Amino acid sequence: MTLTARNRYLLAGIAVSLIALAAVLLLAYRCLPYFPGLAAAASGRPETLPLFAHLPANPYVPFFVITASAIYAVIAQILVYHSFEKTQSPEILFFALFIFSFTFVSGRLLLPLEELYDLPRAFVAAAERLEQFGRVFGMFALFVSSVYAAGLKAQRQGSVLFALTIAALLIALRVPIDSLSWDTNFRLASGYRRMFTVLETIMVTLTVLGFLVSTHTRGAKEFFGAGIGALCTALGRAFFLDADAVLPLVPAAVSLGAGTWLVSRQLRRIYLWT
Repeated sequence: MTLTARNRYLLAGIAVSLIALAAVLLLAYRCLPYFPGLAAAASGRPETLPLFAHLPANPYVPFFVITASAIYAVIAQILVYHSFEKTQSPEILFFALFIFSFTFVSGRLLLPLEELYDLPRAFVAAAERLEQFGRVFGMFALFVSSVYAAGLKAQRQGSVLFALTIAALLIALRVPIDSLSWDTNFRLASGYRRMFTVLETIMVTLTVLGFLVSTHTRGAKEFFGAGIGALCTALGRAFFLDADAVLPLVPAAVSLGAGTWLVSRQLRRIYLWT
């Protein structure tokens, strides 16, 4: 993939994320009054954060997560584009795609919009599938970034991107979804939650190992820092996106922000020596 083509992907991701952010901000004032009622009608709490199960759920945390995810996607992608606009780094495209995957969290706003405009439940279910696609796609993209660091040929970026997109799409389409029940973080009830937790754990482990292997195979200690950053980013994402209480947001946001900065900084040091 040429540098020009890579930059087009980055710019397209920024444009889509900006549209999603604008939609969230424009609809916020109409949707916000519905959040307490929807939180009270939730069928349960997220199963992926048992450590925080004793904390009271806050009905406005989902709105913060939706908005902050869209803002993070826009700002982080712009910073990546600015830092690597003139530098061919095969790892950075897929790291940017991982960041772009946060855009799909905006689909959670369809739940209060359904209450507001009496939308068909199929729209809400489709939004959940899109978020599921985004989560799987993002984790695959982060893993592929570490594979490129380990030595995969940069010329195959287009084929790899197509393959992981199809794989994530097929997985998302196969997940059973109950459009009539949702968690307190505004995610619809769906199947295979524990399986996805195991899958993400495996993918994160392999991602970190990929960067650590690169430290030795390519003789660049910066890849060690990138591996730590990838771990922080993945953990921050997991805690942030599944949060329904205020307390988990703080360490999750710090971990996500620090990890994003560390990965970008270390890759920039490898390719630009700055």
